[in-house]
Amino acid sequence: MFLVPAFDAWFDEDDPSVVVRVFYGLLSRMMGGPMTSDAFGNPIVSYLIVDTDGSIQPNDALRVCQNGITNTRASVLTSGFDDLARTAPLAHRLLSEGVPLSSTCQACEEVSVCGGGYVPHRYSSANEFDNPSAWCDDIKLVLAHIRRRTGLSIPVPSASTS
Repeated sequence: MFLVPAFDAWFDEDDPSVVVRVFYGLLSRMMGGPMTSDAFGNPIVSYLIVDTDGSIQPNDALRVCQNGITNTRASVLTSGFDDLARTAPLAHRLLSEGVPLSSTCQACEEVSVCGGGYVPHRYSSANEFDNPSAWCDDIKLVLAHIRRRTGLSIPVPSASTS
């Protein structure tokens, strides 16, 4: 797992002018702050891709999931962004509600930080996005390592009071 020695090198350097976004974001989430990328945390996506032909698509990284998965009927030339629910259902879902986490992720103690990992890494043809990340075990390994190095603990969920 290359992220462990990469984290150690960055952390040991202790130079605030060097920001490694993924590590900075993970530390931020571990301390209750915001995630700084869409690689972790399962954020609702706040952007779309508009190709040079005017077509509107969700995150183009999703193209690795399945051939044609990002193809839509949406175009800035023929429809508006308000039409996404009809013309680009996946893009609309990513923007409005996000991708629900698998039951495995929902039960994980690191869900508040990891959020299931990067959405494209959660895809399978059998379950679509209803899977933990293909890198789940490695993510847990690097999160545990970061926690050991920094002394940050996994937050205990608070019991809701009525």
